[in-house]
Amino acid sequence: MKLLERAVERFGGWNLWKRLDSLEFYFDRLGASIPVLKGLGKTFQKHGHVKVFPKKFTAEFLDYPSRDKKIIFQNGKVGIFNINESEVAYEISDYRKTFQGFRKFRRWNPLDVSYFFGYAITQYLSVPFLLKEYGVREVELAEGFRIDAEFPPFLHTHCRKQSYYFDKEGLLIRNDYIADILAPWAAGAHFTTDYQNVDGLPVATKRNVYFRFGTLVTPIPVLSAELKPLRVNFH
Repeated sequence: MKLLERAVERFGGWNLWKRLDSLEFYFDRLGASIPVLKGLGKTFQKHGHVKVFPKKFTAEFLDYPSRDKKIIFQNGKVGIFNINESEVAYEISDYRKTFQGFRKFRRWNPLDVSYFFGYAITQYLSVPFLLKEYGVREVELAEGFRIDAEFPPFLHTHCRKQSYYFDKEGLLIRNDYIADILAPWAAGAHFTTDYQNVDGLPVATKRNVYFRFGTLVTPIPVLSAELKPLRVNFH
């Protein structure tokens, strides 16, 4: 895929991806309607220090829900671990099943919000490299290009079919998806801006999601987040 290779080079190239172990960042801000409706500040608190292993689809929440525990999501499994990673609570084989039916509309607890952000941020930080395996179509556009992807059922992500928009240089600027665990109509256009270069890897520090009606992006914000990149760790 010729256009994908342009995006890969813009994000540091295959050599960077091969050496990449993890990325650490701090959630500076979280807001807009979805987090508030789901219980931000009431049933759950904003994450702080997060360590993501994109190639392993693992997210570690290092100071959440308390400083002596962390929640780790790996291969669809949910567990609460202490600082030496011994299990102290329980494990659920497929946490996504807890969002079936009317349970989609519940307020979130710490496990719910960590599952959502855990699978979301691991996918975000795997793009564009992940698209080598799951990209199905490239479309050249006047302002850049789009790559459509289709993910397998076993991969925890927002939805199976998604679209990624890149500028002419290959920098990711938008990701279209439906957040299945919220509702079948929860279509969003996720814009990534204010990139910082961290050891050769561009990291978007501002993420704003707007409600999307088909291909029309509305001015209605549904989620906004600001990240402070801390470090990139290599093998």
